[in-house]
Amino acid sequence: TSEQLNIISASEGSRYALTGGAELASRIRLPSRWRIPAKLYAWWFDSLLVDGDSPVWLNVFRQPGLQQSALDVDNSRGSRDRPNPIPRGWQVVPRDSGRRQIEAKHMSELC
Repeated sequence: TSEQLNIISASEGSRYALTGGAELASRIRLPSRWRIPAKLYAWWFDSLLVDGDSPVWLNVFRQPGLQQSALDVDNSRGSRDRPNPIPRGWQVVPRDSGRRQIEAKHMSELC
């Protein structure tokens, strides 16, 4: 619902953007029996943690209680944040800068 989406939006920091649209939906791969949505949105963070020249990806599907090994990054190899620009063609959903709420005119497109 729009109320639930605005709760999530308020909890995401100012460094996150709600992005996507038709361009993102065109890139997803789903099982053939699933309907591909016309638009798809995701929260996008403005930087990536990189180790050397490779992004550090965290395994969000790990079993509960297991240590996240990707969090133990060796800083001696040049771990740092790298800008993570929003891909060309992706829509950015505007949020107000104070409460980070999505305006009703944009919400009707999402919910």
